[in-house]
Amino acid sequence: MRIGKDGNIIPPSDGAGSIGTASRCWGLIRGVIVKSGDLAFENNFRVTEDEKAGLAFLNPKGEKIAVLDAEGNLHVGGNIYIKSKVIEEN
Repeated sequence: MRIGKDGNIIPPSDGAGSIGTASRCWGLIRGVIVKSGDLAFENNFRVTEDEKAGLAFLNPKGEKIAVLDAEGNLHVGGNIYIKSKVIEEN
């Protein structure tokens, strides 16, 4: 890792390195704009870019369970519930 003349922290190669560990995490990270690849959560759910539609939500098996398109429409693969009552069945 090195620090460039402009103050950017540069890893040794693309996609290399981590900040923190599983047992030593940062408490708060702030940024004006944060650009990332996928958003991966501790429970193995993931949000990723869908080339055709917008954002895809994947379950821990990697299966696409929902898509949020560019118009704000949410396409859901399962049932929709409000207060534990099914309002839309697929």
